[in-house]
Amino acid sequence: MLRRSLLILLLLGAAAGCGTLLQGSPQEAAAPPSAEESPNLLRRQVVAAQERNARLEVQVSQLGDLTRNLGNVVRELQGRQTRLEEQVERLRRDLLAARPAPSAPAPSPAPPPAVAAPGPSGSPLASLSPEQAYNVAYRAVRERKSREAIALFQEFLQKFPRSALAANAQYWVGESHYDLTEYSPALEAFEKVLRQHPTSQKVPDALYMRGMAYLRLKNPRQAALEFEKLIEKYPGHALTERAKGQLRSLNLSGNGVQR
Repeated sequence: MLRRSLLILLLLGAAAGCGTLLQGSPQEAAAPPSAEESPNLLRRQVVAAQERNARLEVQVSQLGDLTRNLGNVVRELQGRQTRLEEQVERLRRDLLAARPAPSAPAPSPAPPPAVAAPGPSGSPLASLSPEQAYNVAYRAVRERKSREAIALFQEFLQKFPRSALAANAQYWVGESHYDLTEYSPALEAFEKVLRQHPTSQKVPDALYMRGMAYLRLKNPRQAALEFEKLIEKYPGHALTERAKGQLRSLNLSGNGVQR
């Protein structure tokens, strides 16, 4: 029995020694690469880094192309928006011009010749009442005879400066200048509406059109200020939502309002 126990102990010791020899020390397992393997490992790392750099360069190039394409799309959309705004403005002016003149009598099927024909002084507004004279000038607006409309409304304002239609006449002077792309005179005419007729129903329209004129003059900061005046003073007006839309467009275009 004793000899068998000793034999078992000897066998276990021998097995443990073999395991130690097979396993090896941690230092031997984590031994650094040999001098021959080091250059190859370095070359593999350099090649891998070059491949990563090449992939990054491709991605950067793709991002650059995408950015340029997006910029082109934004510019195209802005151009379309500008053209649509111009069409909307023309339609709005046409609709306004198609309305009957405010506070003026309804047009008769056959107006008297004196309303449209020049009087003794050579002016078509000679010897006419304020309402008749306004209708003559307003007819030029409806017919898109902007230059004639300016002259007639200016004559109206000289003859009837205290008329209830004076604010409207002054406003249409501005609209007619705007229609002729004469934006600086349009601004002056709209300013007269604001200064001389501050309680007129045409004040919101004048504010909006001043903003549009400043946009055409490439002055987005001043245009934004005019739109903001309209929004602040007339929050329930029909043009207020359009003024808000103009402000949103200015913000999207990167034009900030400097205060």
